[in-house]
Amino acid sequence: MKGFVWAALLGLGVAGFTPAAVAQGRDFYLMQYNSTVRDMNKLVDRINALKTDIRTEKDFTRGCSMLASLISDMKEAQILTERLAGYAYQIDDMENHRAAVDQHNAYLEERRFWEEQRDRMCK
Repeated sequence: MKGFVWAALLGLGVAGFTPAAVAQGRDFYLMQYNSTVRDMNKLVDRINALKTDIRTEKDFTRGCSMLASLISDMKEAQILTERLAGYAYQIDDMENHRAAVDQHNAYLEERRFWEEQRDRMCK
């Protein structure tokens, strides 16, 4: 009987902490999501700058180097969008989850295009 009482009290204690733990977990994922959004914004700025610079670059070696940087940044963007999708899922934000998945797929397709360009021009 004594063991049953302790088990019941322990169960009530765990049940009492569960909403706080869930809220704390949600706060953590929300903080991670916001941090990743900031990182993604910086990366998108770099990607856009590289795309602009590539269009006007006349030096072959520099252009190939810029293509390599662009492809690397796009790989990183894919990783960040995967994280965004995961964090959005954790905070139950399905709209942003789907948007991150779509964005990931768009970066994948665009990265393949730039890889083909690099292979065609730089190898």
